[in-house]
Amino acid sequence: MHCLNPSDQSEIHEAALRRHEAGTGQWFLVLDTFQNWRTDPGTSLWLCGEIGCGKTVLFSSIVQSVQGTQQSLGFTCSSAYFYCLYRKGAQHDLSLILRTFIAQLCPRDQIPSSLKKLYDHHSSKFPPSVPSDDELKDTLLALIGKPKDAPSPISKNRELQLTPKYLFVDALDELPLGSSRDHIITYLDELAAIHIPNLHILATSRNESDIRAGLHSWDTNLVIDKKKVAEDMRLYVASEVNKHKEMSLQKDAIKDLILRCLVEEGNGMFRWTALQLEELKALRPMKPRSINQALRTLPSDLDETYERILSKIPAGNTTEALSILRWISFAARPLFVEEIMEICAVRLNEDPEFDSEERYQPRDILDALPGLITINPPLKSSKSPIYGLHTVTFSHFSVQEYLTGSRIISSAARYYALEAEYSNHFIARSSIAYLSCCNLFDLRKEDFPLRGYAWDHWAWHAAYQRNKDTEELVADAEALTTSIGHSNMQDCRIALQHLKARLSYVAEWRPSTARRAREQEHALRLPFFFQEFESEVWEKEYKFDHQSLPAYKFRPVRPENAEIHLLELFPSSKRYGEIRCRIFHVLLDSNPGYDGVSYAGRPNDTIGTIRANGLLLQMPRALVQDLRNLRAKTGSQGRVLFLWDIHWNNSPYLVNWQLRLNSRIFKQAQQVAIGLGDKSERDHGAIEFVREIESICASRIDTAGSLPAIATSNHKSLSEGIGFAILQLFQRPWWRRMWPVQELMLPRKATLYYGDESITFDSFQKLFSSQQTIKHLIGVQDYSVLVSDRAWMGAQRISLLRGRYFLGHHPTLPELLWATEFHLAKDRVDKVYALFGLLEPEEQDSEFLAHDASKSDEENFVNVAVHIINRYRDLDILSYASHHRPLESLMPSWVPDFSIPGDDVRPLVEGTFGLPGSSNMFNVSGSKSDHPKLARNSRSLIVHGYSFDDVRISFRAFDDSESGVSLLDLYTTVKQTRAELTLETFWRTVQAGQKDGLRLETVERDIAESTLSRNECPESGFCKGRRLVLSSEGHLCLAPVRSQVGDKIVVLVGGKVPYILRKTDEGFEIIGESYVHGIMDGEILSSFAANKGAGEDFRIF
Repeated sequence: MHCLNPSDQSEIHEAALRRHEAGTGQWFLVLDTFQNWRTDPGTSLWLCGEIGCGKTVLFSSIVQSVQGTQQSLGFTCSSAYFYCLYRKGAQHDLSLILRTFIAQLCPRDQIPSSLKKLYDHHSSKFPPSVPSDDELKDTLLALIGKPKDAPSPISKNRELQLTPKYLFVDALDELPLGSSRDHIITYLDELAAIHIPNLHILATSRNESDIRAGLHSWDTNLVIDKKKVAEDMRLYVASEVNKHKEMSLQKDAIKDLILRCLVEEGNGMFRWTALQLEELKALRPMKPRSINQALRTLPSDLDETYERILSKIPAGNTTEALSILRWISFAARPLFVEEIMEICAVRLNEDPEFDSEERYQPRDILDALPGLITINPPLKSSKSPIYGLHTVTFSHFSVQEYLTGSRIISSAARYYALEAEYSNHFIARSSIAYLSCCNLFDLRKEDFPLRGYAWDHWAWHAAYQRNKDTEELVADAEALTTSIGHSNMQDCRIALQHLKARLSYVAEWRPSTARRAREQEHALRLPFFFQEFESEVWEKEYKFDHQSLPAYKFRPVRPENAEIHLLELFPSSKRYGEIRCRIFHVLLDSNPGYDGVSYAGRPNDTIGTIRANGLLLQMPRALVQDLRNLRAKTGSQGRVLFLWDIHWNNSPYLVNWQLRLNSRIFKQAQQVAIGLGDKSERDHGAIEFVREIESICASRIDTAGSLPAIATSNHKSLSEGIGFAILQLFQRPWWRRMWPVQELMLPRKATLYYGDESITFDSFQKLFSSQQTIKHLIGVQDYSVLVSDRAWMGAQRISLLRGRYFLGHHPTLPELLWATEFHLAKDRVDKVYALFGLLEPEEQDSEFLAHDASKSDEENFVNVAVHIINRYRDLDILSYASHHRPLESLMPSWVPDFSIPGDDVRPLVEGTFGLPGSSNMFNVSGSKSDHPKLARNSRSLIVHGYSFDDVRISFRAFDDSESGVSLLDLYTTVKQTRAELTLETFWRTVQAGQKDGLRLETVERDIAESTLSRNECPESGFCKGRRLVLSSEGHLCLAPVRSQVGDKIVVLVGGKVPYILRKTDEGFEIIGESYVHGIMDGEILSSFAANKGAGEDFRIF
């Protein structure tokens, strides 16, 4: 169940049961109201009572009774409980309650299918993602066994299970007012409104208006009877008196007096009575007179009780007591007893400000504030506390309310009144004082338990302002940490002076000496006490350098030995807390466990900082952002990652090894984590849309539903403009960067991180394979824009290759170049070399693919082109080159510029550079396969072929929209030039002989004539970027827009289409591919053989 990260409620439950007195609460267990709740189908019971009336102890006995009965009937894991006792942090949200309920209801001997499905879905990601509230609600209902036909606003389609299930929630009133409390109450009301026959829900709280209104659907509201509570109090007081050594020796009359006074004046308030008993037990000497005196002067209520306890604190302990109260009230998390012991030794007005000799012992802490605080789990007096186990909290929610409320201000205990802003600044001032004394290099191995909290939270407390929301405070705290801890020394000192001025009203700062100032600066900039802190680097580089920013030093690795750096990213519950990690080196041969990080830089990115081995490491802010999203929120173990940014020293040597090692590194990775960056309003709906598509796909598998059923299904409605959101998601840089391609394809698991959300790449693969569903959901117009977007096309192509890769098909280099046609690379050659890790080992070893940093990009591209021609034995590269050539190029015309995206002209044939497994549309050279064999660094390509014709007339080019040329006028013009031209020939030529990926078998004359009359271009889109030309022998051709009169139309052996060549001084330049009606299937070769001999060699430059 650890994957759910539930709250361990057993400790709180056992503590409440320990306070339960035998025989008390029995009046409730025999009530008809309670018995009916236990047995009647689908019932809910709200038990309310005044503060301090013993609701929590009664609640624990109810849970114990129900569990005992269920176990006697053979029902295990049939109940779940949750105590909403006032605590800080995540205990206030619905998610934790749901996760805790699920964990308690789950059978120990088997995992239910609903929970296994939830686990599989989220554990497959890196790091394991957190289930949403909706997913948790559905899983909980599945465990309860909600019937299929029960109407529900929460969930549908659950199997019927008849085992009675009980849910208990204590102290709803102790949840802080706000949205989290509202969500919890609303959910409980919705759950009760369903009336699931086998579900029974019970909750306790004070009778507060928002709870009363929120639980309007509940069946029964029962107010705790004060008379019954008084009977329980009588049992409790009698027992406590008889158990106490000195009280038990008193005369019966005195014991009766104690019993009568505490029960009658307690007025049904268990909490008040318990506190008075503690006061009586503390009487010294305990004589009848002193007992009578104490009973005559009993406080009237809890407020007066707390006032008396606080007023009795000895003058010598008031400073420590007030400090403890402030820290417990306003610390960012519950504090451990060893931390409170340190707090008591901080003296802000003394020198030094921390004295370890003044530490309190655990018993001293309880004695300082008797009845107000408690340690859980309890400490055995003879043993030292176990670090990180025993928390110190207020003994009752009412203590916190009293200290921070308005009533204490007019009382004798006003000294202990707590104000939020001052108390937070006090904690900040105390934390800085503590760090200044304890976070020193020479003390790094000493035991100072408060250092971790003080380091993590001093900035939060210092930035606190009562009128700012959490988001603003987080930003202010992060800015404060950066200005002092991550800046140069001059800026640090300026920021530190501002901080001192801000906190000086709490306590004056000690007079500064050069040494003291330096220690204070170091205390807030360097965590010497971190286990991973690099002491050697500090002593060697920075100990006597008081000006430099203590930065992490890159250590060289030996890539020739397959040595790499790994980064252990430590968990943090604070989303915007400083990123802390440990960098270490390993050998890949040792098979280390790690996850690869795939990251792409963002435009206009700035520099961010993380803390590596205790020192500062600068890296792109976008990568810092991604690491924050990858960081686990809980747990003690760090997450081990590989990322190239912790290796760079910009040496060509390391760059060469990156090419060799990258594929092995990501193949060995357990999974790849892909950083998309933080959430944005522009595309936040897209991730939900991807999940929705996945859900639709799953529904089709389950129900064999058809597409038209989608619109009326139970899937969530899609927000307006979802097409735009999807398009914006694919504009994030990662989708179009080169190196992430193999980082995505090599590991079997891949998870994308979008802010604090995560989603597997498998979900995107389902998206890419659901084209008709997408069109149906977002509309034809948005769909057309989406599928024509280059980032979308590139992602879809990579998704296709990835699916084939895990079926055993290694993609070829031309296939990869086709898939990444629209991807971008910082270095031009990366458009090719970033793909090598995906090739077959034999191809990787090709001499032509060896990256030579001494050569220009053009020279390297020539060798890549030579490799492709030699290996794949066709001339498809000529078509590819004609669409990947800048206006000005130093490369031969037959060599593509692999670094640029293809132009907007649709290739006539993709062949080798296209969709894997696609058939050849044309084969103009017939069965000929006499391919050229080239040497390394070849500049010219000699190809055997036939000169078919040359260009005699060039007609007006089609423009980008394909609508600037009147087809009817063009047809008329061509017809005037060549009278024997038929409509079918014209139509086939402007369509390039194909439609929808298939050969155009027949031409429907009425459709062609209708299209001509409307001056529309065919939908296939081959006109764009081309023009019609007429050859000397009267052949109509669809040719490149650069074609000119006099250019040759040739058929090259090994080519699938005719090519346009232009004569130059050296030989020929290739202009591009063409379509010539009537020769596309090799018909002309027999004519050449009979009439024109063996053809000729064309030297192409």
